Amino acid sequence: MGDFDLAFKCLDEAINHKTIFINLLAVEPFFQPLLTDRTFSRLLKKLNLSH
Repeated sequence: MGDFDLAFKCLDEAINHKTIFINLLAVEPFFQPLLTDRTFSRLLKKLNLSH
C-alpha cells in the first residue's frame, strides 16, 4: 500500500527463502506498482527475469 521499502524487504526475504511465488514477480499484476522503482529491476536481474 505504498510502502516500497517494506515491500522490497519482504521480497528479499521471499527470494532468500526460495518462496515459490517469486518466479511470478515479473508478470503478476499485484507487483505492478513496483515496476517503476530501480530496486524492482535489480530484483528481476537477481532472479534472471525480465519485465
